[in-house]
Amino acid sequence: MLTVDGLTTTYGSIAAIRDVSLRVDAGEIVGLIGPNGAGKSTLLNTTVGLLRPSAGRIGLEDRDVTGSSPDAMLRLGVALVPERRRLFADLTVVENLQVAGITVPSAERRRRLEEVVELFPLLGRRRAFPAGYLSGGEAQQLAIARALMSGARLLLMDEPTLGLAPALVDTVFELIVDLRARGRTLLVVEQNARRLLEVADRAYLMRTGAMVAEDSGPGLREREDLFEVYLGVEG
Repeated sequence: MLTVDGLTTTYGSIAAIRDVSLRVDAGEIVGLIGPNGAGKSTLLNTTVGLLRPSAGRIGLEDRDVTGSSPDAMLRLGVALVPERRRLFADLTVVENLQVAGITVPSAERRRRLEEVVELFPLLGRRRAFPAGYLSGGEAQQLAIARALMSGARLLLMDEPTLGLAPALVDTVFELIVDLRARGRTLLVVEQNARRLLEVADRAYLMRTGAMVAEDSGPGLREREDLFEVYLGVEG
């Protein structure tokens, strides 16, 4: 579904990622792990068009989408759930969702709104709440629901459990698995590496802007040497 080949993105003269390649097949959860500063967020932001690559290719199904705008990528079915949610704090829950569905006709927007409220019943109960008053777990649900309002088939999630209590972390991972069961494809960046690898079909490990390992989720989870050397945690 998604292919990234030899991607390089620079900030001035500094290469944040260099010669990075990965693939995400339809219906998969693919994990992307690595220490802070590895380039994971840069890779996601380049893929959705927030940053322009200096080299390499991004393919979506049979289409070359290298350098496409975020709006074009959204219309092609690719949505980013950004780190720290980035909601419109002064807008209500339902207003945040309506804004997210601006690219689709109003009748379709209403249908999708009912779908996401069914998927996230809590948001239905909070529909009139300003987003800035939501708890961390509620805000994360709204951030994911907002991406689904666009009709995205491929979700790129950047640190979806960041700052959440342990019980809410479990809820988010259960939701990720449920989204796959509902036909979504997911590329997930997550610092809670071991937990992500429990649910990922495949995973990649990044370090200092480059890919250093690729395996199945369970296979990479068993690589204690990688966890100690690249992630700074002992097995």
